[in-house]
Amino acid sequence: MKMNRHHISKWEIMRIVLLTVICAVIILPFVWMILNSFKSADEVLDKNIIFPTAWHPENYVLAWNAAPFDIYFKNSILMALATVVGQIITSSMAAYSFAKLKYRLNKPLFMIFLSSMMVPSEATIVSNYLTISGMGLINTFFSVIAPSIVSVFGVFLLRQFYMTIPDALMEAARIDGAGEVKVFTSVILPLGKSAMATIAIMGFIASWNSYLWPLIITSSMELRTVQTGLRAMIDNDLGPTWEQLMAMATLVIVPVLILFVCLQKYFVQGITKVGLK
Repeated sequence: MKMNRHHISKWEIMRIVLLTVICAVIILPFVWMILNSFKSADEVLDKNIIFPTAWHPENYVLAWNAAPFDIYFKNSILMALATVVGQIITSSMAAYSFAKLKYRLNKPLFMIFLSSMMVPSEATIVSNYLTISGMGLINTFFSVIAPSIVSVFGVFLLRQFYMTIPDALMEAARIDGAGEVKVFTSVILPLGKSAMATIAIMGFIASWNSYLWPLIITSSMELRTVQTGLRAMIDNDLGPTWEQLMAMATLVIVPVLILFVCLQKYFVQGITKVGLK
């Protein structure tokens, strides 16, 4: 009896090896960070010690107590969630207008809007600060999330996705008596869940990792975020306590990993469907 053997080409082997190397390069810094979070103060600076000779889980307790991280985590989670909600609302409405509504300046306005992606966020910090200051909203919850409520990339992503939706579905809803708002909420939005999940993940990560803007626009410790909290752990004279800093950095990435694991399926679907366009 002849046995069928699955033949793997050399290109497939090379692809697997290449992807394995890339994954190892990406994962290695996280493994290094986690291992160092369990080391003692002497071992963390010794390049010859990879695994801790004695594990020190108390580093996590010390790191948590080094600053009011309960407040920082609460602020970061609330601000990231508010940013995600704002981006989904504004992106979905703007994308629907650019993709499905027909008016004279549709394409020129979209090109002008899209060109703003070429402006780095650092170049808008001064103007944003002056705008928020003029409104009297400095050192408020809204001031932290205001520049991130609208995502140009989110509008672009959803527009490309909405363009794949047949107009016949919208026409059928209009024939049934649905208005423009009803068509948008009942037909377009339910079909865009995967693309919205992509925006949610990217918006959450961007807000969670934001450091410079929250540091500039807030002065109250009650409004600071986890990224500014990590900076607060570094003593100006003595420098960082590396094992505690690594422990807190490990805790900081946990919410992002949980979100990505929960929305991974929709994230892949969103990127794939937009890519097929």
